[in-house]
Amino acid sequence: GFHQANTHQRRQHHRQQHRHADAQPVPDINWRNLMQLLPLIMLFLFTFWRTDPEPIYSLRRTHDFAVERKTGRMDVPFYVKDSDTFDSQFGLKSEKRVRLEQSVEYEYRDQLSTNCQYERAQQKRLYRWGEKEKARKMKLPHCDELKRW
Repeated sequence: GFHQANTHQRRQHHRQQHRHADAQPVPDINWRNLMQLLPLIMLFLFTFWRTDPEPIYSLRRTHDFAVERKTGRMDVPFYVKDSDTFDSQFGLKSEKRVRLEQSVEYEYRDQLSTNCQYERAQQKRLYRWGEKEKARKMKLPHCDELKRW
């Protein structure tokens, strides 16, 4: 009697505790998983909050880029914002300056190539339209400039 009823109550109480524990699981923070996600979280943050650095030079003179410089090797003109700042960041014979001037020359040559292709396309159009003499006399300044490269 009494012992059986007492055992029955304990089992019922034990089952209720288990049901209660199953119904409300305690959040278990797994730090290892969180650390594995950290690179993705950082990538996400840098992607959306990244600001592009301002350009250092321009191949065209503008209001912002008004100070002219020329590359040492090919004498390509390029423009910077401020003479003192540029010269302090890119000393005349420094490795940084050499790399920057190579970049200027590469970009300049790339633009020449694009413009030359455009000039040749115009010239071909003139030929197709029957204006052979005009096409023959047409000047190709970007193509001529590209030849010195």
